[in-house]
Amino acid sequence: MRTTLIALAVLPCAACGTKNAGNRPDSTAPAAATVAASPTSPASVAELRRFIDSAQLRYIAAATKGDVGAIGSFYTDDAAVLTPNAKAVHGRAEIDKGNTQMLSTTKITALKLSTDEVRVQIVHGAV
Repeated sequence: MRTTLIALAVLPCAACGTKNAGNRPDSTAPAAATVAASPTSPASVAELRRFIDSAQLRYIAAATKGDVGAIGSFYTDDAAVLTPNAKAVHGRAEIDKGNTQMLSTTKITALKLSTDEVRVQIVHGAV
């Protein structure tokens, strides 16, 4: 279950990224996550893709409703959010506080998230 939460924590952070490499501290891809998995088949990759797509739709619904609690449910207690031109925010309480502040001055009417690529890496001996 923890690996799923890690993947979800990265998902919203990717939406905050930018394609302009000059606005990122490095030139790596905006977001990446490694999830320990058992041997997979193409069907399980498709299943993971459906899970990610579903999570993105739930995140978009929460954001457009301004539901801080629902947005916060995508993060673990030890998550970190990195937004452009701001200090990192650590932990669910700080993330909720930041989202509350943002949503008090901003109404999200539309949001688009996309996943460019899904990779499954098999890690043997993972705990």
